[in-house]
Amino acid sequence: MEQSDYGGLVTHLFAIRTLLPTAFVGLNGEVSGKLAAERESLRGVVDRLFIKLRMPRYALTAKDLEDRASRSALIELVRALADAKPADEPAATDAPVAIEGPIEVVRLTAQLSALESDPLGGARPWLVLAELLPSAFVTSHDNGALATYRSALIATFTNVAALPNDEFYRVLSGAQNATLDTALRNVRAALREALEATTARV
Repeated sequence: MEQSDYGGLVTHLFAIRTLLPTAFVGLNGEVSGKLAAERESLRGVVDRLFIKLRMPRYALTAKDLEDRASRSALIELVRALADAKPADEPAATDAPVAIEGPIEVVRLTAQLSALESDPLGGARPWLVLAELLPSAFVTSHDNGALATYRSALIATFTNVAALPNDEFYRVLSGAQNATLDTALRNVRAALREALEATTARV
């Protein structure tokens, strides 16, 4: 996230990719495989976007933000979450920093029809991805930074999802959102603090 600050809303696409969960605990079915596929597909899109944004005065287009594979992977993930049943909880993670949060499946499935019909390259997939983000550190000193950022992302992408794609690209490239930018800075600071605390314990 530190290397992907472009001074506009586009910066937050990289943050969404970084914060996207690596697992959904307590669910069975095809969720694990569908999440892995979505993460891989999104990584390809964001890696290509990172390269394109290095070009001077580059104008964003639909193919820079999404492709058919990434849309399909997201739709399949939402369907898998909707069909999943409770499962036994796995063992605690051994990751140095763990973050978590509940999923509101009803909110996700409410977006399915639009995901299936909207043109590629719009804001809606990023709204769905924001809904999937965690909202707390798995520590006793969570400061609320993740929850604040997640809420701000959802509010922002709910607004821009109503825009035509060309207007969405203009907002991505140039619009500043002080509330969202501050929330992301606080998340970065909280992540650094959590990593430093972990290092100090080693």
